[in-house]
Amino acid sequence: MPDSNKSKCSIRQQEGIDWQFRDEHFDPQFWQQRAGFQATIGGRGGSCRIEIDGRKAVLRRYHRGGFASNMFYDQYLWLGQALSRPWREWDVLLQARAADLPVPEPLAACTCRSGPWY
Repeated sequence: MPDSNKSKCSIRQQEGIDWQFRDEHFDPQFWQQRAGFQATIGGRGGSCRIEIDGRKAVLRRYHRGGFASNMFYDQYLWLGQALSRPWREWDVLLQARAADLPVPEPLAACTCRSGPWY
């Protein structure tokens, strides 16, 4: 799975798909005026359903809960790409799929680093 380093963000995307993900594709506002967009409520900050080349997908940002969310709603301490939440979840999804568990197929993951945070 190649990582794209052509931007301020690091993007990991599934091999074999024609779509080339860019930073703006991880922002729900990019999708709001496009076919297939549907905001959903629930969880921390919700998520949205989108369509990528006719393929249905879910776009979700990570948001903290509990006391830490008062200061760091969507920021996490940078400990390296391999330890970032999106990269770890990607790996877990691939392991679960390899074990034939009914989990979603990851299409892309993104981290945008800012100083000691992402």
